[in-house]
Amino acid sequence: MTVSLAYPEPLVFDVIHISSFVYGVVFLSWSLCEVPRFERTLMEEFSYEKYINFNWLRGIIVLFFCILLLWIYDSVNPSCENDAIYLIGSLVVWAVACFFFYRQARVISIVKAYESADSQSVVAPSEADDEALASVATSLETDIDTDTDLSGTPTDEQSVQQEAAFAERMHLLFERDHVYLNPRLRLTELAALLGTNRTYLSQYINQCCDTTFYDFVNDYRIHHAKLLLHSTDDTLDTIATKSGFNSLSTFRRAFQQREGKSPIEFRASNGKNSVSNS
Repeated sequence: MTVSLAYPEPLVFDVIHISSFVYGVVFLSWSLCEVPRFERTLMEEFSYEKYINFNWLRGIIVLFFCILLLWIYDSVNPSCENDAIYLIGSLVVWAVACFFFYRQARVISIVKAYESADSQSVVAPSEADDEALASVATSLETDIDTDTDLSGTPTDEQSVQQEAAFAERMHLLFERDHVYLNPRLRLTELAALLGTNRTYLSQYINQCCDTTFYDFVNDYRIHHAKLLLHSTDDTLDTIATKSGFNSLSTFRRAFQQREGKSPIEFRASNGKNSVSNS
């Protein structure tokens, strides 16, 4: 009798349920705000979506919140049916979560490499055996003096000259050598080709170009795709590959976002609607 008066069960359970619900709402809100921020951070390193699309994580967070609500409901209205639904739902959510966590395990190592790159003055490409990048680097060495050091503290005149040389090297890489056609291009690889560090390159793209590395590269890819859509009869899948996209779905999504119309609609408006668009 004394114990029940000191710890009334309904009040204890009400506090637990309310606290759990508040915690779930706070965590859900915080997570859905932090995931986009983390995605924007990764967009400074990658030119493709394979490791920066976290829609699956948003879905898992929402599913766990639903499981929390189901647990609260089952606690308030206990029954064998509710228990079974809660247990089966929990197993399904954990199975889905484990699948995506396993599939995205490489993200951890990539993020560590991304963070450690800040402390390095010059970063070598992660794909050392990529012949396309190697050939581009070789050609740049013959066209422009690569001894320019952008990490020092030069005079104003030297700084202007270095920035001009840097802009010229960027121009050669994208306009002449079409480095954006490499579907695995990363900021660290581009920085190595330019003879600078990824921090300077990221600041240059953010401040001088007013965009992210991801958008900067994909704008070139979209422009290249538009030329192919206008001048060739290639399928969309072939055009996506030729333009540097690693999947047709990524190409369609990026094209729609930038042009306000699908690749099929763009092709039709340019007199190419009679060819295959699969």
